[in-house]
Amino acid sequence: MKDLKKADRGWRLLEHTADIRLEIEGETLEGLFINAAKGFAQLVSEPRESLPTEEATVNLEAETVNDLLVDWLRELQFLNQTEGFVFLDAQDVEISGASFKARVLGRRLDSEELPPFDIKAVTYHDMSIERTKQGYVTRIVFDI
Repeated sequence: MKDLKKADRGWRLLEHTADIRLEIEGETLEGLFINAAKGFAQLVSEPRESLPTEEATVNLEAETVNDLLVDWLRELQFLNQTEGFVFLDAQDVEISGASFKARVLGRRLDSEELPPFDIKAVTYHDMSIERTKQGYVTRIVFDI
């Protein structure tokens, strides 16, 4: 878990009593969404250098940008749990109002790979996207 506390990836692990909490930053909303996905990927897979072998298209609509970010992470969680898909990168990312579209690149979990955490849910607990001088920041709690 020590490795997950690094802040140089656009996200960092925060202390939380019972769950997992990440603080995520991005210069743009698109960057915030990508960094959130990278943080999530580190929670559900072993860190490793690998080239993408899988691709998925994600199209989402929501009422707010906060909802959109939670839905994005829930979609990645669904792909991870049902197909063993692990996010590596996203291309052609478009956020317009409360709609999101991206081509998602990833890999499959190895059969012997044990996830660092068993994420049960992405929550709204204390979650809001804030605009800063550097871009955007949010905190997300994952139920484990």
